[in-house]
Amino acid sequence: MRFGLFFGLLALIVLLIAGFGWESRSIQSSLLSRTQSELANQNLAWVNASMDGRDLTVRGIPPDEAAQQRATEVINSINGIRVVHNFLGVTDTASNIVEQQNDHSNNSEPPVENSLLVDANLTTANQCKESLDSAFNNEKIQFQINTSDTLASSNKLLTRLYDASHKCKGINLTIAGYTDSQGSADINLKLSQARATAIKSYLVKRGIAKESLNTVGYGESKPIADNNTRSGRAKNRRIEIYIGG
Repeated sequence: MRFGLFFGLLALIVLLIAGFGWESRSIQSSLLSRTQSELANQNLAWVNASMDGRDLTVRGIPPDEAAQQRATEVINSINGIRVVHNFLGVTDTASNIVEQQNDHSNNSEPPVENSLLVDANLTTANQCKESLDSAFNNEKIQFQINTSDTLASSNKLLTRLYDASHKCKGINLTIAGYTDSQGSADINLKLSQARATAIKSYLVKRGIAKESLNTVGYGESKPIADNNTRSGRAKNRRIEIYIGG
């Protein structure tokens, strides 16, 4: 009797684990299918998307800045994705290698030299992200009220961001501007874009290639804190710099 109960419970546990695994794979498949469908609908076939659970990885070299920005907006609009690893525009070399690996997908292992090059490019991208995160160091670029003019108090931070961007040579970066919800949504959108453009202009003047820098303004549409509080609004007024589009 006891053995029967034990094996019954064991069988139930196995079924629950199997069911959980099936559900996870189903969610992963659904998210990837939705992502690929949305990208296809926007004529973004150059984006290579893959899923690991709820984590999305995207790679590809955009034909122009507008296409890269559109791809980013599509990816960010998909509900259910936990983390996006964005390698859009990392390097032409990385894109070519990924395509070669896809062409040889029937082989058990890709050519060794290709694997090393992919790892090198992804390592460079990770180092770039770490440099940018370290440069910000939980600080914010400060602007004069309702303008795109930076305050002198942010000069040291801007210098660190230039140093970090310089280490990201060969990697496309996107500078994104955000505001709080005070005032007109249309004005906030324009202000966020103007501030992102101002940071790009600063970096270009310091010597960063303008072709490697994209800008986007989200206005008040992507808050990270409560706009009903003063501290929340302060957090929402921000500039972010991330890899790819």
